Amino acid sequence: MSITGFKQPAPRSADVPPPDGMKWIAIDFDLTLAANTYDIETGENPMGAPLPGTLGKCRELVDHGYKIVIHTSRPWYDYEVVEAWLMHYGYPFHSIVCGKLQALAYIDDRNIDMRSPSWLPEAQ
Repeated sequence: MSITGFKQPAPRSADVPPPDGMKWIAIDFDLTLAANTYDIETGENPMGAPLPGTLGKCRELVDHGYKIVIHTSRPWYDYEVVEAWLMHYGYPFHSIVCGKLQALAYIDDRNIDMRSPSWLPEAQ
């Protein structure tokens, strides 16, 4: 539907790179920061323990001027539990989002591998 006098922006392709200077780094929660605890029998998915080395890598990102957004496929009603987990273990973050968002890089099983020695984009 078109509104008279309003020009809709061209749709962005998923292949369009992020703008220069973007400092947001999206980090997955489960299986990247926290161990998997999903029980296929019960469907329960409590918060797992922190995965080794991830806290230091998050702090390294912040020390280099990056902003961290934690993204998760968990439902929105888990938001406060995820936030409490991050604060309990001292993880730096600027935002928590359910679902995917545009970021310079995703730290998960599909972009920068969580097992990489550094999560800095320039180190990849």
